[in-house]
Amino acid sequence: MELMHSIQKRFSFKSFARGVFVLLAVYGALFGYAFLQADVTREYLQSKLASQTVLIDGLSETGFIDAQDHLGAEDLVEAPSSAHGSEHSAIENISHEDNSSLKDVVIQDAKSLGKAPVEGLFEDSAFGRLPIAKNAVETPFAAYRKPFVLNQERPFIAVVVEQFGLSNALSEEMIAALPASVSFVLTPYSQNPERWVSEARADGHEVWLHLPMENKNFPMEDPGAKGLLTRVSLQYNQDRIQWLMGRITGYVGVAAYTDDTLDNAGQMFKNMANDLFRRGLGFLELNSEEKSFFEPIAEEMHTPHTAVQSYIDVVDPQRPAIKKALKQIDAQGGTLVVVRPSPRNIPALKRWLESLQKRGIQIVPVSAVAAANNY
Repeated sequence: MELMHSIQKRFSFKSFARGVFVLLAVYGALFGYAFLQADVTREYLQSKLASQTVLIDGLSETGFIDAQDHLGAEDLVEAPSSAHGSEHSAIENISHEDNSSLKDVVIQDAKSLGKAPVEGLFEDSAFGRLPIAKNAVETPFAAYRKPFVLNQERPFIAVVVEQFGLSNALSEEMIAALPASVSFVLTPYSQNPERWVSEARADGHEVWLHLPMENKNFPMEDPGAKGLLTRVSLQYNQDRIQWLMGRITGYVGVAAYTDDTLDNAGQMFKNMANDLFRRGLGFLELNSEEKSFFEPIAEEMHTPHTAVQSYIDVVDPQRPAIKKALKQIDAQGGTLVVVRPSPRNIPALKRWLESLQKRGIQIVPVSAVAAANNY
């Protein structure tokens, strides 16, 4: 009892209330600060999460199907339907006869290729905006290619990096690190193709669209949910190819790995090739080892076209593919190579191209080589 009486004498309700008020004020201030900083904290934590795809070196030098082609239908994004601007920069058409008077490459590092699409060079469809030619001169190839005059008196190398748009981190590095004359092949399975084409073109890189299709290693190598196949109907493949073309606008042409497997449905694929080339698109053959199915059709239709000559891993300068590319430059004046992106390959490619330029070798866009085959 004496203890309780002593506590009651010492206890001050006023002091207790004041202490509770101070404590509540402190907690209130902490809560308010945490609330105001919530967005910043969340963004910081998200920035620390691993969110990018990492591609692994060591793929074969021969036929391939891109890693992105194994995505399922649930991973795909529907064709974009947002409105596009119509502003673009006019591109001067320069004939091959003009090349003889040039001693240096023209506009090799020009930035910003202009916005896409260009009015009159697309048609609306259920699959998005599809490329069309306005006439024999005004075509998607002419409008969206990188302006460049190939000086045929100097050795050159055309470099195309594939799988563009598959990994955010690698795609950003490709744009930032590589010379503007390096071309990109966009995967149609990219989650944000509009962003990547826009950013690449703003930095001066031309973009080609990859068309995944069946090859001799099918089904071990699967072209993916929207790949073109030989044992299906023409309408089935036409729907797929329109989905692929409608993914984005602003690409110079299409790139595909073709072989004699397509002979199993030769007339169907010839019809599709005819439709592609009537639209004014260029063609890039990705098969460096065998006869192309599409190239003879492109030749017949006077379509700008070319084919890669080797796949190279730039990390090791002593690899046979690197030596082969250099021999091709010495023997025939130029070559066209494909590089698969990886965290090591992109910076190595940048250094290698710088060393080639110091030796007087031109770095040219793929369209410059394709255009030379149109005469």
